[in-house]
Amino acid sequence: TSHGHPANAKINLDAYQLYMRGQQLLAGFRATDIDRTVELFRRATILDPTFARAYVGLGQALMAQMGLLGVESPDLRTKAAKAFDRALELNPTLGQAWIEQARLTPDPVKAEPLYRRGLELAPNYALGYSHYAEFLFNETRVGEAIDMIRRARDIDPLSTELRLHHAGLLMIESSDVAAHDQLVREALAIDPTLVAALAQLAFSRWEFSGESADAARFMERAIAVDPRSPFIRELGRDIY
Repeated sequence: TSHGHPANAKINLDAYQLYMRGQQLLAGFRATDIDRTVELFRRATILDPTFARAYVGLGQALMAQMGLLGVESPDLRTKAAKAFDRALELNPTLGQAWIEQARLTPDPVKAEPLYRRGLELAPNYALGYSHYAEFLFNETRVGEAIDMIRRARDIDPLSTELRLHHAGLLMIESSDVAAHDQLVREALAIDPTLVAALAQLAFSRWEFSGESADAARFMERAIAVDPRSPFIRELGRDIY
């Protein structure tokens, strides 16, 4: 079903509220919030063990926990994989879960069919195209990656995350600093507290435009929003 439940299963509204709150925090992508985000999804799966999307959210949050806190944890990776497996046991048509499994598959020959399967099942899942774009980029298929990001942005034109991803690919493909900065500023216009955008713009202003004072102002805003992030602290130190 649309909420990732098996057919005919009733939705537990308390679990659904926890899931939605977890999604909001996950979208903010802040180290300061990530432990709570994991806990919200975990509680949703306990309240409603048939809620497949809650398991997808739990796995995504565990993956984000590794990225945001800068730790590579086989234990967290295993827990995330189990959460995605459980989601697919409950709902084998949940495209998001196939895409997340693809992200955890190290062999690109095995991963690509999982991405394609996921997008076939969830053709309007913009973030799925973004993940597939990242995969294509890592396989040095940059043109295809940018096509996927454009498709994602057509689906979700207000997404800040997709703007940042598109900006990064443009910078790598064509060193277009102006186009990069414009996309990042658009993301900040939508969400002025978006830490990833503040850091990305600070780095660009410092590294590519030589505007250290401007970069420092963006970093001060990022640190104020997410003081726990080791990445933000390290970048701030380098810029100062």
